[in-house]
Amino acid sequence: MNRTLKNVIAVLLVTLFTAFAIFVTVQLTGRILGPTATAAAQSAPAQTSQSTTSGGQLVCPATGCAADSCHATQ
Repeated sequence: MNRTLKNVIAVLLVTLFTAFAIFVTVQLTGRILGPTATAAAQSAPAQTSQSTTSGGQLVCPATGCAADSCHATQ
């Protein structure tokens, strides 16, 4: 086998092994920490209480805007 071909195969194998190791690490970390402990779920805490205005519209606890429905409580 040509030396260049051996080097290409070796690089591909190392790249595949590294990608697999990263994938497994991310998956295990996600399972250990759980879905609520990940960074995406740690944004501003969602408040579930909502108040209404005199016109019957809801006041969104996350943004303070008034609307017929509130996306923060869904």
